[in-house]
Amino acid sequence: MKHDGAKREVHDNYEAFKQLLPELMLRIPGKFVVLHQRKIERSFDTFADAVQFGSRTFGRGHFSVQEVTDRVITLGAWSYALHPDTH
Repeated sequence: MKHDGAKREVHDNYEAFKQLLPELMLRIPGKFVVLHQRKIERSFDTFADAVQFGSRTFGRGHFSVQEVTDRVITLGAWSYALHPDTH
């Protein structure tokens, strides 16, 4: 199922992001990073630019975007808006 693959990608990327966060906070706080297959591919100043790059480069559901911050942010319904084909 396509949706399960997207969930796995996001989960795996988030686990990798948590491990890298201390270093990222020193280097690029406030940026938005695009993760693909547990690797940071690129950073951006805006969320929109990060999503555009991820969609164009990897396709919907095959990447995730995280803000480099020490605040916990829950996107809730917004995360579903990025995957409208899963409803």
